[in-house]
Amino acid sequence: MQRKTKIWIIAIVGLLAFGGLLSLFEDKPDKAEAEPKPTTAPAKPADKPSEAASKPSGVPSPDAGRREALIRALRTIDAGLVVKEDGP
Repeated sequence: MQRKTKIWIIAIVGLLAFGGLLSLFEDKPDKAEAEPKPTTAPAKPADKPSEAASKPSGVPSPDAGRREALIRALRTIDAGLVVKEDGP
């Protein structure tokens, strides 16, 4: 064989060995990042409405006075902050 051919063969084998070595030390994907397995059973429709949906949330909705105070405070900071808040 010619010297140039031997150099190319050695370079290719070395590159393949280096790629194989890198693949050995490659991190495995976390369980959270792994794709979920598809389920084979169809989803069952809910017979009863869930209790969480029927209970009111722990976050109170602001009354009109609080809403107006919030809008005034936002307007003093920057008028652009209340563009969507001025509605009903």
